[in-house]
Amino acid sequence: DANLDGTLSFFDLKFFYGSILQRCHRLSEERVASILSKDVPYLLSLEAQSEDLRFIEFCRVFNSTQLGADLLSAQLAEFESRAGAFQLIRKVSDRMAMKLCIGILTLLA
Repeated sequence: DANLDGTLSFFDLKFFYGSILQRCHRLSEERVASILSKDVPYLLSLEAQSEDLRFIEFCRVFNSTQLGADLLSAQLAEFESRAGAFQLIRKVSDRMAMKLCIGILTLLA
C-alpha cells in the first residue's frame, strides 16, 4: 500500500502471484504452463477493469486463480494428512494445554 489509502495495486497482485508461483518447487513445468494459461488471461481482464484493490478483493482475486485454488488444496491436504507444520503446531498446542492443566491442578491442590 504505497499510497497508504488501504488499497493494493494490480502490480502488487502480480508480484505476489509470481513470488508464490516461483516458490512452488514441486510443480512441473507442464503444470506451471497450465496454471499460467488459465490465470494470465483472467488477471489481465481484471487489471483492465480496475485500478486498485482493497485487501479483501486482493484475497478474493488471488484465491479465484488456479494457483490460489491449488495452493489452498495443498494446504488443506497437508492439514488433513496430519503431517508437516500443522502437525508440529498441533503437538506443541497439545503439550502446552497439558502443562497449563497440570499447573492449574497444582495451584488448586
